Amino acid sequence: MRDLNWKASGARGRPHVTTRADQRQAEIVLAVDAFTDLGARGRGTLDRGMRGAAAMATAYLRAGDRVGIVAFGGVLRWLAPGQGGLHFHRLAEAVMDVRNPRGIASDVVRVPRSALPPGALVIVFSPLLDDRAVQTVQDLRRRGNPVVVIDTLDREPPAGERDATTDLSLRLWRLDRRALLAGLADLGIPVVPWSPAGSLDAAAGAFGHPIRGRHS
Repeated sequence: MRDLNWKASGARGRPHVTTRADQRQAEIVLAVDAFTDLGARGRGTLDRGMRGAAAMATAYLRAGDRVGIVAFGGVLRWLAPGQGGLHFHRLAEAVMDVRNPRGIASDVVRVPRSALPPGALVIVFSPLLDDRAVQTVQDLRRRGNPVVVIDTLDREPPAGERDATTDLSLRLWRLDRRALLAGLADLGIPVVPWSPAGSLDAAAGAFGHPIRGRHS
């Protein structure tokens, strides 16, 4: 009865119920691909993914959302979504621990259900260079979760001495890359480029969920 809009009901001559938007906290799972680390230590794709995940965790937690993290590679580790100051420190430790060999050794591409609440937005930081990482991303989407990939690859394979063979190899690599991105798009997985000089907030805004806002 408290949701009945009496003024609208009287004007329309029939009961009118006010519908409220769901105010639940969003659940965000940040995933870091540790299968590949292209580039110098401290500036490679893995470090960029770690920094990006830490920045997004900070922003979403400040917005009051629940944030979890998953690192997949030679080992698999995760922290289920939570919120608050203590959880932030746990997330920070989990991000810094990505390079630590301790964990669950596994080559399987399936992330545990305990790390992935139904409906949680999954933001993956990956250069998409390892087939196992691509399979993990595809599996996350097929399980019904909205998935976005932040592309941490900021360079093409080094060509070295340029000749007809290397030029052909580079063209083939570009074609394979386009086909990969198109295949992910067909599954409903947007891949957003993130240049080293670019803003992470701009990258997040490109898929409609700025880090200052809510997913829900």
